[in-house]
Amino acid sequence: MHKSIPPGLTTAQSLLLWYQVIAACPDAAHRRADWWRNTMNIVWVLMTHAGSDMVTKPWSGATWEKLAREAGVSRSTLADRLRWLRVHGFLSTLLSGSTPALRAGRRGLRDGLGNLAAQYALTIPEAVLEAMDPEERESLVPPVPEVVPERWEDVPWPVETLPVDVTRTPRVSPYVGERSISPVHAREGDQDRAPRKNHAPAPASSAPATPEPAWPATVTPVTKSQRLQACQRLRRDDPVLRKMPEKHLRSLLRPLFQAGATVSDVKHAFNVQPDGRPWPYTDDPRWLPGWVRWRVAAWADDDGTLRAPLPSQVRAEANRVRLLEQARRAERTAREQENRGAPDPVALAQLKVYLHGLARDTRRSRTALV
Repeated sequence: MHKSIPPGLTTAQSLLLWYQVIAACPDAAHRRADWWRNTMNIVWVLMTHAGSDMVTKPWSGATWEKLAREAGVSRSTLADRLRWLRVHGFLSTLLSGSTPALRAGRRGLRDGLGNLAAQYALTIPEAVLEAMDPEERESLVPPVPEVVPERWEDVPWPVETLPVDVTRTPRVSPYVGERSISPVHAREGDQDRAPRKNHAPAPASSAPATPEPAWPATVTPVTKSQRLQACQRLRRDDPVLRKMPEKHLRSLLRPLFQAGATVSDVKHAFNVQPDGRPWPYTDDPRWLPGWVRWRVAAWADDDGTLRAPLPSQVRAEANRVRLLEQARRAERTAREQENRGAPDPVALAQLKVYLHGLARDTRRSRTALV
């Protein structure tokens, strides 16, 4: 008997969206690598047995034995991962599997159907979809292809022949602009080898196009177009980020950009933790969007609140303190020079008389000793 999808769940709009939501599940963060690897193998096998309606097909023979064999896991591991998917709302059982001996209404008699596979619906919790960024969700859902009528439908009826594809090689025109070319079957003669006197040289090509300037690494992008240029700079500098579309990357980096991050700050966040320790590197990310989201969440909340100051902010604060200290030092020097007036002439004359008398007394004492 077919069951309906429980409330609060909805059928996944695409296999890529379903895979990405599972990869970003917070419960998988503390799991071991082998647990996660077996889980994603089972997820992949379920995707290969699902149709366009995101429901596995019983006629494909996707029994537990076949699913476990294709995923390379045991039946107990398969049962545990299917339970995990159902608990988190990523899978809904529409039809339970059965055997001839235990099938309802058959009283243990064989009906010729053999073992019937269960039928699963690939689902996503509605709360998870509402929490996702709209641009990110749209990038994971392929557009609906436009229905294009067949060529024969455009031909009026009745007809004697239908249009066929042309398979012959088209004739190449012997003239290209102002320059003529010889037919491909013509043999080159001696006169063809000689330089043509009246042949005008090919027009000089225009100046080579200069590459579009990249977004500066030390400037904070503010608008959506500026953030898109910053993501283009990141994809150009980092080969790992080239695997992700620039609009998807802009959506994931929005918390950092809202906090005032530059391209250099984003690179720092991808390589260094907020406490200053480097991120451990073992292998390429299994799922790049989840990896980027995890690194960004370690530095900033969804609303752009930073957990630690960014390197550009640290440098800006140090520069502000340095300029403030220089201004205070210049003000103190100017005040001292202002208070330091011209010497009093009377006091200067008295000082000269005193020093002159002191020198005279010193000479007398030396003469008396001799």
